[in-house]
Amino acid sequence: MRCSENQTGGMKRPALLIMIALAGMVFVAVSLVDVIPPRSLTASRMHGLKRRVMIYCQAHGELPPSLASLPAMEGYNSSIRDGWNRPIAFQITTNGVVPSAPRPSRSPRANGVSPHFLCRLQKVTGLTPSREIGQSPPAHAVPYANGLVTFISLGRDGRTGGADLDADIIRSFPVRDSQGNWSDQMVEWSTDSFRK
Repeated sequence: MRCSENQTGGMKRPALLIMIALAGMVFVAVSLVDVIPPRSLTASRMHGLKRRVMIYCQAHGELPPSLASLPAMEGYNSSIRDGWNRPIAFQITTNGVVPSAPRPSRSPRANGVSPHFLCRLQKVTGLTPSREIGQSPPAHAVPYANGLVTFISLGRDGRTGGADLDADIIRSFPVRDSQGNWSDQMVEWSTDSFRK
């Protein structure tokens, strides 16, 4: 027995309607996915890094030698990269005194941060950078009493300066309180270009 055109056309309509319904559900599901903008993701990761630095300090009695040595926080994003997938720069400053000044690099971007940016950081915070990502404190250095930890992201373009999404994000916080104790994990930012 052969099917007439009427019967085959009727079979195609439900399949077409099901495909349209499925495509509509996929569209709705995709539109409900929440995407965090890179600047906000960077600021959020810096907040998590601040907490992790203070957890490390309280557990070890010293500042971490690098961001990679920080403990992960269960249930939180523990990335040390900004929203553009570049490493977040990490610097420790001590009351404007450098325990051991790093030698100038011949590379225009030592550790991914340009010398121009370091000068700008000094102007913003009023303090002198003492060490960068991965550098351990020198053995003769005085403990980092009342110092600052600074996190830096160069924004979308990866260059110093800029506006909007290209603007640098610089956030600093004091590592010790006025009595010389380690700061609380929720210590306020002393410098926060993200909020400007």
